[in-house]
Amino acid sequence: MAYFPLLIDLDGMYCLVSGGGRLALHKAELLLQSGADVTVIAPEISPELAALPVRQLRRAGRASAGADGRAAGRHGRAAPASPRRV
Repeated sequence: MAYFPLLIDLDGMYCLVSGGGRLALHKAELLLQSGADVTVIAPEISPELAALPVRQLRRAGRASAGADGRAAGRHGRAAPASPRRV
């Protein structure tokens, strides 16, 4: 696996965390320690994450999936699968 090192000053930057569980909590804590202005968007947000100084946007779950498990697009059809490198 190739890694891309990235050093960035996040002080005052707006950052979005998608999800409201344990992993989102960890990401939000790291971003806040870096001085970022964090917004969390999720259908459900854990109490620990809600206790942090973050903006919270509660959104309904994702669009319903088609028979192949891919989410429906704007017109109700499943989005095409993207090519993946293995």
